Amino acid sequence: MEKEELDKILNRYARNPSQIIAILHEIQDAERYLPEPDLRYVANELKIPVSQIFHIATFYKAYSLKPKGKHICNVCMGTACHVRGAPLVLEELERKLGIKAGDTTEDREFSLSTVNCLGACALGPLVTIDGEYFGNMNTAKVEKMLEQVKAKGNGGEKPKEETEEAIAEVSSEKAEEKKHTGEKKAEPAEEKPKTKTPVRKKASDQKKKTSEPKPRAGKKGGKK
Repeated sequence: MEKEELDKILNRYARNPSQIIAILHEIQDAERYLPEPDLRYVANELKIPVSQIFHIATFYKAYSLKPKGKHICNVCMGTACHVRGAPLVLEELERKLGIKAGDTTEDREFSLSTVNCLGACALGPLVTIDGEYFGNMNTAKVEKMLEQVKAKGNGGEKPKEETEEAIAEVSSEKAEEKKHTGEKKAEPAEEKPKTKTPVRKKASDQKKKTSEPKPRAGKKGGKK
């Protein structure tokens, strides 16, 4: 990147060393990787050690010190995808692109890498290109997928038949799970009849009542 462009990025962040992560993000967005000369220039301008910048650049997986392709292709190698044939899909991608996982094609069109899990095991074997999911992959579908991405130029689009298969598979799994586990509706708890607690009279009240003088009976008038 030209120094003028780097200066524009640095000036947007007031050449503040605490904004180094945001600065590196902008450089990578523009270059698709972090060129070493750019990192050394930034370190010199911000008056921070080059080793500190390289530590940040290698610590976060979002950064890359190697050139990245226009299209980022990730192959899921999680257990579910692995047992369904993900290694064969990866081998076919390596053969078609002429690179190994972790590398970028010479024309910087594709970068190929593997990930541990993409969180959509029901769609395995699963490949993503620029965030787009290509589920239920096999070696026969690899070439068609790459051609689709190249033609579209923006990460590709999942074929309609693959989407329908994936939806049907997920729906089937959910139906099977519901069949085995069942869903019980919570029944409202029965209200117990409220019982009145008898109020005990205080001993002082009872004593007061008994201590009250009884009215005297009137004298009967005698005969005159």
